Amino acid sequence: MDSNLVLAVLVNKLQKWRKLKATLQHRKIEKRNIAKLIVLWKLLVERKRKEENQRTWVRPIFTELRRYLQGASDNLVVEMELQDKEMFYNYCRMSTEVFEQLLNIVGPFLNKHSVVRDPIPARTWLLVCLRYLASGDNMASIAYTFRIGTSTVSKIINETCDILWNSLRESVMPPINEESWLKIADEFERKWNFPHCIGAIDGKHVILQVSFFPEFICHLFVLKSA
Repeated sequence: MDSNLVLAVLVNKLQKWRKLKATLQHRKIEKRNIAKLIVLWKLLVERKRKEENQRTWVRPIFTELRRYLQGASDNLVVEMELQDKEMFYNYCRMSTEVFEQLLNIVGPFLNKHSVVRDPIPARTWLLVCLRYLASGDNMASIAYTFRIGTSTVSKIINETCDILWNSLRESVMPPINEESWLKIADEFERKWNFPHCIGAIDGKHVILQVSFFPEFICHLFVLKSA
């Protein structure tokens, strides 16, 4: 129903009511009908305002349709799953089989978090988080790749990491005691000849910032590092 149409009817009824020559009871009934029209008009105006706000709530490039047609989770990742499992492994740092197992474990928890106006599937939540951890890309880059707003990407990564930790820590993390750490360190030294090591991290996990030192000092640092 159009708010402008209701407003026109309301104005017409007000004009007639002012000129109405009828019993007091009849005038009360008409006054009540006018009050209902006023409430209806206000509700329609408010609904229209909310609809206009919702249209600008998501940027056009981040809508659900664009995400489905051009986002990585429904296009590039699916292609790699079906045609190039080696590239999928490089993209997520795990095989398709392990990914599905992980999704089965954390999926139910992710679904509870993805109930919003524009819901994002649990599979996409997991892919966004894994790609961020695997690549070291910034969140803005991940947002463009998956066609999801940057603030939403930040929320997805933080909440998914919490869910991964809570779901896997009992089965993946060894018990934290001296004997366990010494055993792991001993295995690292025997296998890799790397003493006093209790774990290894794969991928790029340290972001270097531009130095505040003069340019020539930076060049010296690069030369010495090389």
